[in-house]
Amino acid sequence: RLLPRVMGFYEPLHEDLATLTLAGIAERRPEGWESGHPPMAPYFTEYAPLLQTPGGVAGYRPEFAIDRSAGPEEEALIAYLEGLIGAAEAAGRVAVFKFCRASLRFPLLQKAFPGALHLAIDRNPLSQFASAWRQWAHHRNPYFLLSPLLVLAESQETGAGAFWSQALGCTLPPLPKGVRAGDDPALAPLLTEGRAETWYRIFIAHWSLIHEAVMTAGGGIFATE
Repeated sequence: RLLPRVMGFYEPLHEDLATLTLAGIAERRPEGWESGHPPMAPYFTEYAPLLQTPGGVAGYRPEFAIDRSAGPEEEALIAYLEGLIGAAEAAGRVAVFKFCRASLRFPLLQKAFPGALHLAIDRNPLSQFASAWRQWAHHRNPYFLLSPLLVLAESQETGAGAFWSQALGCTLPPLPKGVRAGDDPALAPLLTEGRAETWYRIFIAHWSLIHEAVMTAGGGIFATE
């Protein structure tokens, strides 16, 4: 955001974009929750010109929110990202996407955008889990534990997802039918049924799944945090 030639799109696959409004943009700020992020403009500021009536970002679909290696939404997802790139170019700027749910889609994005720089940040899984558990234990925010669970559950039909679940001894809890990312009221009760060890195993199985997908894809730049 500090670079005048750049338009930074924060989490372009986030589920909140399905219903985002101008009021919603103003509410989603780093200081609005225990984020640890420095003060800045609201996260989704750059999406304001792309909002539809009564809400939602043009081209976005709810099925984008859960990371998966393949799915029927791939063509629509690429078209949506191309729309964001076009909006940046129309403003004379270069689009930069900051993904948090696109690791399993890494090969798809590389193929669709061969001229782009693809940079993967490999985070320390223990410190990442500690942060997620702290959000739940201290602030009753289950989001960062439940999101990996949804991705891992979605991937059980693939060999990689089932392999890492079995390798880490994960027994995934049954999920409500049709649940989507961000459905905290439907999923939060699951957190009362398991210990930290249980959720750590799920978290590490998810981390291993997405780490394998990115590292085997190749063709990008990898950095360790």
